[in-house]
Amino acid sequence: MPSLRVGDIVRLRSGGPDMTVEGLRSGGLVDCVWFDEGSRQAAAFHVATLLVVSSLRPAPKPDGKPKGDTADESAPPVVKARRLLH
Repeated sequence: MPSLRVGDIVRLRSGGPDMTVEGLRSGGLVDCVWFDEGSRQAAAFHVATLLVVSSLRPAPKPDGKPKGDTADESAPPVVKARRLLH
């Protein structure tokens, strides 16, 4: 079963739209929200019926440490570009 956090993007194993995890309940229920033709939908699904599409967890680096771990000072800093709207 997937390990989920609020904010993760999931989908039902049987298909359907991408949904955002809004809450976690006891008994393995996961509160999800999604939009259907601009209308907000919400339902609870059992964790075993869901696949993780995208997670807020940082992916591990090859050394096994999460990305963004400042323990490796030899790595160059990551610079994020900003797009200015005019």
